[in-house]
Amino acid sequence: MARLNDFMVRADLTPMVEYCREFGVPAVYEKGEAFVTEGSVCRYVGLVLSGYFKYSMLDTSGNERISGFGFENEIITDFVRSVQFGQPAWTSIVAGCRSEILRVPLPDLLDYLAEHNPIYIANVSKHVLAEAYSRSLMMLKLSPLERYQALYPRLVDVIDMIPIQELASFFGISRRQFQRIRSSK
Repeated sequence: MARLNDFMVRADLTPMVEYCREFGVPAVYEKGEAFVTEGSVCRYVGLVLSGYFKYSMLDTSGNERISGFGFENEIITDFVRSVQFGQPAWTSIVAGCRSEILRVPLPDLLDYLAEHNPIYIANVSKHVLAEAYSRSLMMLKLSPLERYQALYPRLVDVIDMIPIQELASFFGISRRQFQRIRSSK
């Protein structure tokens, strides 16, 4: 499966995944249903069993902007704002299609991790920060075509399940520009 979220490869998320598998409650989210909404504190951590979730926000013009995705066998949560600081999320996490997850309350998982590995969250945070910084620099340094070429190998398994508009938003370009880049490949 795709590993668009590079920190999930570099950081060992096994403790979170195993906790979700052992204690998670199955939940189904229909397309467009929010796991957390922008401006709310995320109260859960989910392990995606099927489908996908998009991390999205509205820009000042009311247009949806996609900042990331969560796919099968990946953890979804508002890691930076809610997990780290207990503050409201800056993004919504929304099902991109009918999706199934195992969901656990965030405080329960944090208590478990603090007891079994007190520096776990700090270690994962380093990888989340590195990825966010890398993506920020990529948006400034690379052209849309170069960004597509750099990230396409990490999307190859899921690119057909994600609507073009969502992919274009993730790459920070218009749908039309994304279609031109994709058809030139």
